[in-house]
Amino acid sequence: MNRLGHYTSGSPHAELALDEALTNAMVHGNGLDPAKSVRVRLFADDERWGAIVEDEGRGFDREQAPETPGADGPLQESGRGIMLMDEYLDELVYAAPGNTVMLVARREDEPAEPGAAPSFLGSLLAAAAAEEAQWGGGPVTIMDRGDVAVAEIQVDSLAGDNSDAAVRAALEEAAEGRRALVIEMHRVRYMSSVGLALLVATYKLVDAQGGTVVLVGIRPDVRDLLTKSKLTGLFQFAADLDGAFELFGDPGGDCGPQAAHDPRT
Repeated sequence: MNRLGHYTSGSPHAELALDEALTNAMVHGNGLDPAKSVRVRLFADDERWGAIVEDEGRGFDREQAPETPGADGPLQESGRGIMLMDEYLDELVYAAPGNTVMLVARREDEPAEPGAAPSFLGSLLAAAAAEEAQWGGGPVTIMDRGDVAVAEIQVDSLAGDNSDAAVRAALEEAAEGRRALVIEMHRVRYMSSVGLALLVATYKLVDAQGGTVVLVGIRPDVRDLLTKSKLTGLFQFAADLDGAFELFGDPGGDCGPQAAHDPRT
């Protein structure tokens, strides 16, 4: 496996399912108690892979757990872990009292990794006017285009890693006072429900200002995750930055995106 439970010749969704199970065990099961442990047993054959995850918590009643996020719907920042496991697994079985779960999925051909994509933001910066200010250099690079900000995420994973807090802080800073935030994500190869929560929080901040969030360069697996989580209605999408700016006309002007809508209607 090349990352946590991600078999290089197995299911492309193994890492996500196991990631969500481990997060639930550590956060909800053990309550992030450092004195408690999580036990993991992995198994695989030519047709299936699986894992058994057991925490030291009191357990829960799976039948009482919501299938989808609650009253806030797509604007809820948590509560998607079990839903995502259900989407990507063939079997998800909880044993009483609910602190042990078995994950099973058929193995699939691993998709070929695409070559490194060119930096859209890098080429744009080269042609930017002198008055455009740029800051960043960490996990997110930001370019100021007046009331539109462009944020290029420089990390390949949004899944509760150490960089996530810095990504969230950078996006919040970039979004403040903007009518639009363009997030360039071609480097993001993997995202869990933690990354989804980050995007939802960013959307809520920009939406509260009457603005729009445009996601650029989304990889197929990440787009599939957004679709299964019913979050695509919150955002606009573009293949590259040229396409993103076509939504706004002159990015320094006053015109809004051509296809703005309220995703909750």
